[in-house]
Amino acid sequence: MDPKKIATARAICESCPVAAECREASPKEQHGVWGGADRNVRYEVSRTRDLRFCEWCGDEYLALHTRQRFCCRQCSGKASVVASRRPSVGVPLPHGWDHGTRKAYTKAACRCDECRAAEAAYHRERRRRLRLVSA
Repeated sequence: MDPKKIATARAICESCPVAAECREASPKEQHGVWGGADRNVRYEVSRTRDLRFCEWCGDEYLALHTRQRFCCRQCSGKASVVASRRPSVGVPLPHGWDHGTRKAYTKAACRCDECRAAEAAYHRERRRRLRLVSA
């Protein structure tokens, strides 16, 4: 984009009463100046504000890359041990997970009756949807 156009847009944004809200609402916009910030500035701001919750312990952490799921190596290691373990009944689940869900069956390898029933219900519904689409 032309530097003169960027400077003009930033000058307009300086006098705008909703510039901060505009900047907050547009971190993924690809083109233009939003709230006085161009694409590069918005990207850097969004990277510094990428707070997430650890999938294992539930603690809040700042993600360093887009695919990061755990706050530390210990949580990542515990999750991988659970995932690689032989299927078992009543696996201790990470914070926020419940038995009787497909997530507990597939991600935590829990094979209790509730989790097996949730997996079976998912596949029944999936087969039903596929039959509707193919009919």
